[in-house]
Amino acid sequence: MVLGLVFLGAALSAPSNYDSMAYHLARQIFWMQQRSVDFYPTNSIRQLFMPPFSEFIQLHHMILAGSDRWANLVQWFALLGTLVGTQQLAGALGAGPVGRAFAALFVVTIPMAFMEGSSTKNDLVVSYFVVTTAVLGLRVVELGRASWALVIGIGASLGLLLLTKGTAVVFALPVCAIVGIAMLLHGVGTAGGPAANLRSVRHWATVLGAGAVLGVTALAPNAGHFHRNLDMFGHLTGPKEPAVEGSNLYVNADMLSWKTITSNAIRSITLHLSLPSETWNGRVFAASIALHEKLGLDPNKDDTTWKGMPYKVVWFPKSEDRAGTMVHFGASLLVPLLVWIALARRRRPVASEDGAPAPESAGAPRWLLLTWTVVPAIGFIAFCAVFRWQPWHARLHVPLFALVAPLAGWLLDRPGQTKWFNRVHPGHVMAGFVAAACLAWLVPTLPHTGRPLWGPKSIWKTPRDTQRFNWRPSWERGSDLAVEDIRKLNPTQVGYKFGHNDIQYPLPRMVWDTHPHITWVNVNPKPVTLPGGYSPSDDAARLAAWQPTPEVIIATGDYRFELFQAKRRYLAVGHDAPYTVFVRDDLAAQAPSGGFERHRFFGWKSMQGLKKPRHGERLGRTDTAHLAFEHFRATRLRLVYSGSAAAPLTVRVNGRPVGTISVDPSLGTLDFDAKAGKNMLELDGARGALFTALRVEPAR
Repeated sequence: MVLGLVFLGAALSAPSNYDSMAYHLARQIFWMQQRSVDFYPTNSIRQLFMPPFSEFIQLHHMILAGSDRWANLVQWFALLGTLVGTQQLAGALGAGPVGRAFAALFVVTIPMAFMEGSSTKNDLVVSYFVVTTAVLGLRVVELGRASWALVIGIGASLGLLLLTKGTAVVFALPVCAIVGIAMLLHGVGTAGGPAANLRSVRHWATVLGAGAVLGVTALAPNAGHFHRNLDMFGHLTGPKEPAVEGSNLYVNADMLSWKTITSNAIRSITLHLSLPSETWNGRVFAASIALHEKLGLDPNKDDTTWKGMPYKVVWFPKSEDRAGTMVHFGASLLVPLLVWIALARRRRPVASEDGAPAPESAGAPRWLLLTWTVVPAIGFIAFCAVFRWQPWHARLHVPLFALVAPLAGWLLDRPGQTKWFNRVHPGHVMAGFVAAACLAWLVPTLPHTGRPLWGPKSIWKTPRDTQRFNWRPSWERGSDLAVEDIRKLNPTQVGYKFGHNDIQYPLPRMVWDTHPHITWVNVNPKPVTLPGGYSPSDDAARLAAWQPTPEVIIATGDYRFELFQAKRRYLAVGHDAPYTVFVRDDLAAQAPSGGFERHRFFGWKSMQGLKKPRHGERLGRTDTAHLAFEHFRATRLRLVYSGSAAAPLTVRVNGRPVGTISVDPSLGTLDFDAKAGKNMLELDGARGALFTALRVEPAR
């Protein structure tokens, strides 16, 4: 049932996750546009160097479907594959059918897994490949040797894991260690004993060959992406410099320091300890800070914290980026301990009367179960050692919980245990409690903010285009109007000037749906993304040489009435937050009338002294309103206004009176001269005046 609810959200909703809007899906638009996955000029470096495998799959769905309708299903199928793999892991450890089913239930009730199963992120794809690597690895242990097919399979799984998300490789390291030891002792394609194998030259040659095959198989899927990163940034995994959002922002400065590991572990654990109680969360936070202080640690140290994000303990059950899971975390601590107790109490087989040893009960070897209890812990410690703490790390812990789930299933239904239908066992009571707790913990997550299944903003009631703006609802109107103007202008090329963390996907997607011939080009790329790669000494020269001149430029956070690009002048023809539409001056006469003028407030860098009582209006709250604006050359400008005011207003520009205006419902104008650069327009007598339009533009 839970999996079915996730499927409904994935199949019926539009992608809306913030990271997906910023780079996961945004990069796919440009891949389709240029018909290759080569790097392109951009100011969002994440669109280039981040591992792309999950997006490659989504790209195929997008091309085949002609839309993003099936993009969410990639994560859903990854969740399904993770559940199947978790059941197989539980079976490999010796769990029966009930235990295997419980292992899957343990994973599907993780709040982050439930929410991300209908999104376009990649954490469940990571979980799938981590679990797949573990399944193939335990198959090597089960057979007592590694076949060449298993070697290639493990290498391919590791390679695709690395191509999906670089942070996840640390979770697979302990599994790889188990596989490596098994291959070292038992060989590849042979069934000899460890003692004989270790003395055989042929065995060592085969093991080394298998290691080489595994390594080549793992690196092969990454060759293209590594080459592109190396060519542009000088490093296989992308840039390292902070100025270009490099990898050093994600990796700890001192990975081997106990202080780094301890601080990150404490903060990561508290991500799963929050409750809907400010008192409780405050106590958890205070205890964490006290522990840091006692150990001489800094919870907000820059070297161990991503971009200096402040450390807090907060309750976000509906956030697919920050929701924790206290039940699953508690079980992850308790289950390994109970496995050790169960193994210690397991009865030794009794020898037969003739002295022959009795066979052990079915299931995984004792050493493997004991080893598996520390696999998630080793992965967690390695993760804390390598990567800086982030407030949304809870979603990156899903693969660890998936590795704990098979042990929970083994506890419930292990070999030699009296079955639940014969008598009630304490382990079954515990398992039932954990299952109920997992389901109960999932309840606050069900109406999550990304793709709610019920409520006033449910996927049944909200139009698909509107769903894309779940995280920025104020951007929808501006996007609709920008698309309308672009369609009227019908250019061949549109330049975009967005912030590096802006949602860059919805607007190109909406235009692509009806005008796929229009190409998009970044007009303010970071120099490192231009041909020639990272070279600070000639960044300015390469930027000057780049400078495209598209017919139209869309800019966010830019309220000027003109801008210059490659020495070409662009005039604003419309604005509605967050977008301003600029048209090249030689085409400005062809621009459609109206458009964004419905917003009517435009051209100002800031508006002080005017408040916004309702959408589309500004009310004077001080005697003098100060409106800052900027343009590139001295010219004659025009103030356009409408609204109502009890008395005429005096207008000054840079302290110089330029006229008096009477504000009424009809549009009025006042022409004035302004200097090049920064200017200040003042309105004396503005208190109580209500403006329905107030903009500055070139006098034509």
